[in-house]
Amino acid sequence: VNCSIISSSYEVNVYRLGYYNGKGARFLGTTMHKSKNIKQPNCQWESWSRMVDCSNWMITDEWVIPGDAVSGVYVAVPAFDSTSALRNNKSNKSYGSYIPFVVRQNQSVLKSDILFKTSDLTWVAYNLFGGWNVYRGGGEFSFASRAKKASYNRPYFNRLPEPHGKQQNFIFGSEFPLIYWLEKYGYDVSYASCSDVEDMYSHGLLKKDRYRILLSVGHDEYWTPELRAAHFAARDEGIHLAFLSGNEAFWRVIWAENYNIANNLNSKARSLKAPIDKLFQHQDNNRRVIVCQKETIEGFSLSNFTKTKAEMWTGTFIDPRHRPAEHQHSLNGQYFMVNAMRRDRLLLSHRDSRLRLWRNIAFNSSLITSNSQTVYISPSGLLGYEWDASIDDCHRPNGMFTLSHTPMIIKSSLMETFGASYKGNGTVSHKLSMFRHFPSPLPLQSNSNSMNLNDYGLLMCSNASLIALHQLASHINTNKDKGSLVFGAGTVQWTWALSSFRDGEPMDEDTVIQQATLNLLADMDVLPSVEIFHALEKSQIARQTKGHLQHKLVFPTLNKDFEAPKSRIVSPSRNTKRLIVSKNGTLRIRGTAIDYGGGNVAGVEVSLNGGRTWHAAVGRESWYYDHRFSNPPTSLADTSDCSSFNSDGETTISAFRNALMKKGVWLYDDYVSYEWEIRSATTTHSVPVVILTMDSQQSQSHQQNKSTPPKIRSKPLQLLILSRAVDDSGWKENHLIATQQGLCDVYMMTKNGYPSYRLKNIPQNMANIQLTFIKN
Repeated sequence: VNCSIISSSYEVNVYRLGYYNGKGARFLGTTMHKSKNIKQPNCQWESWSRMVDCSNWMITDEWVIPGDAVSGVYVAVPAFDSTSALRNNKSNKSYGSYIPFVVRQNQSVLKSDILFKTSDLTWVAYNLFGGWNVYRGGGEFSFASRAKKASYNRPYFNRLPEPHGKQQNFIFGSEFPLIYWLEKYGYDVSYASCSDVEDMYSHGLLKKDRYRILLSVGHDEYWTPELRAAHFAARDEGIHLAFLSGNEAFWRVIWAENYNIANNLNSKARSLKAPIDKLFQHQDNNRRVIVCQKETIEGFSLSNFTKTKAEMWTGTFIDPRHRPAEHQHSLNGQYFMVNAMRRDRLLLSHRDSRLRLWRNIAFNSSLITSNSQTVYISPSGLLGYEWDASIDDCHRPNGMFTLSHTPMIIKSSLMETFGASYKGNGTVSHKLSMFRHFPSPLPLQSNSNSMNLNDYGLLMCSNASLIALHQLASHINTNKDKGSLVFGAGTVQWTWALSSFRDGEPMDEDTVIQQATLNLLADMDVLPSVEIFHALEKSQIARQTKGHLQHKLVFPTLNKDFEAPKSRIVSPSRNTKRLIVSKNGTLRIRGTAIDYGGGNVAGVEVSLNGGRTWHAAVGRESWYYDHRFSNPPTSLADTSDCSSFNSDGETTISAFRNALMKKGVWLYDDYVSYEWEIRSATTTHSVPVVILTMDSQQSQSHQQNKSTPPKIRSKPLQLLILSRAVDDSGWKENHLIATQQGLCDVYMMTKNGYPSYRLKNIPQNMANIQLTFIKN
């Protein structure tokens, strides 16, 4: 402990946070300090980064962690005057800043049902001690005056009220309520800091036989790339991930020692009193300083960042100027959108209330009206102080379904330009989300039942291949030991409903969210202590509050639903030769789904590119999906409507193109042509759809001799529209349905005999090229 106190004596009291019969902590001991007045030197100041670092303070006190100490979050609290004043709550006691620290499990143990990861990187980023954090500095609330590095080596100001601190960004804001609640009900839980989780990952200790659930809690905004990799590895290992957090995994930070190596700074002296390699040797080697320059807010000009090394990037993970971009919602399905300071309510419809998460809850049906099917309205503040949205794009996790739907009009608080500003307006929907993740299966071997998914996602296969792919998916579904559930609350203050014993604005505890959390953990194979649970619930009294009925909690049961649902495409049918496309280029696909495993259909997904990407359909047992075909190509990446940026900032354009087509088409011999019927109010146009297949050598030879079109070898192609259903246990059915198939041998010419459209940058190893013409 490094204390800076002008006093002849003081004490440092140590506590372990938890339930402890409602007290919230257990007193573990006191370290006494009696000496002359202590005056520490001024903290060190690094001018280029505006970092305040107090590692030059002398060590004044020590508390030796007992060998039998229980893993947990501990706090050391300096206090003045008499030794009994703190424990007796005398009013004349003065306290220093709280010093939180994590006691992890001994390496010989490292096993518990739940691993609680603290959000300490975010505590450090927001800490304003010394006058600077990564948001502001020097008394100005301006990004321009912010610090670009932040140190663990300084007292925490977070628990102070504005303008000195922000209680929401510290352990007692949204993390402590969950610690209190989990230990109240006797859950088997251990604790780890962000760097602890990185170490567990690097040493191969994030295994399902050690931990069943890894938690992200509260305001978990700042992550290192190593921490992000640890969560992906845990998910692949089969550890369930519960994100009871919001604005999570948003800013990318790196440890100072990694930054120094990348920039060759170890031999350079900054405007410090000593060279950086000597002055910061201790903390740099022990992950005590983070770099967060926030390049995202510096401006959107790509030319500013073309030389930035990927490992040095400390903007947002989602910013495409970081190569490669690491999409936030690809991990947990949640995408930060709504900035502070919010106190919104979560809404639950009657339709969503039938899903597994909400079982054992008596909803208030009197809320249902002719204009609303809402059965639950949360306390104000459950969605806050920042919250996420669920975005349906090509980075959305496969098999994801939503458990609630709260649309809201937001003014001047929406994230813009990948996190560069937060002044946007619009309607955004908050949605609780969940999916069951399976590691990517090995590709099928090349044989009569093989499939070929080329670099552009075109699935070329026979009917036998469809059967083989379906069998592979069925095998994955039955391998339950490798599946992990991933839940996204998408709000910083989910845990406020679990306990009102915390810092921050008041909000009532809520048994609906408490029961849902019990259910969630049970679906992730973790139960509370039976004896403790029933003893506590005997003392609870049911009470009526505004919006819903507060009821006694019900002991949850483990999930026994292991059977996937089934989906079927009704329209277009398998043998359809003419597809109905609206005037704006939209094709509506309809279908049905049913679950036989005792659960409920939670969602349906549709793919039009051979299963490369999936998009959520509207509805469940009866569903539809509207696919909007784009105009002739300008910046279209592929049929999944997802584009990316290369290192030069140009939009990557793949070989999947939509183009205009004139009716004059040169056709060889026999061919099969699909027709799209484009309807408007007054006219109907039937336009042939043709598929061109050639290899790259034929393409190159034709470019040299444009006068005569090449004789193209006919190849069978499957044009696939795929659907799959997912139930509320996360099991998804991957039966593939081919709605169009045929043999095409077509080439398109202009009046002067030259090709009217030519592909660019054809890869040498690309075997097949598809051109689809859909509009008149």
